Amino acid sequence: MSARLDKMMSGAGPGAVVIVGGGLEGVEALGEVLRRYRGHPRLQVHVVESGDRLMPGRAASDILRFG
Repeated sequence: MSARLDKMMSGAGPGAVVIVGGGLEGVEALGEVLRRYRGHPRLQVHVVESGDRLMPGRAASDILRFG
């Protein structure tokens, strides 16, 4: 994933990343993309989740404790 993101962000088009799933793995992937490319002028990130919130299987107190 890292090599593909590096190649995409060095190109001329928009740096659009789509993360499908807002569970633990999707949120972790989002964190890695933002950690590495936050502030990049071409970065566009879209998270697709079927539920009405990220990490739907977790209680809000768990998310705040580990976040």
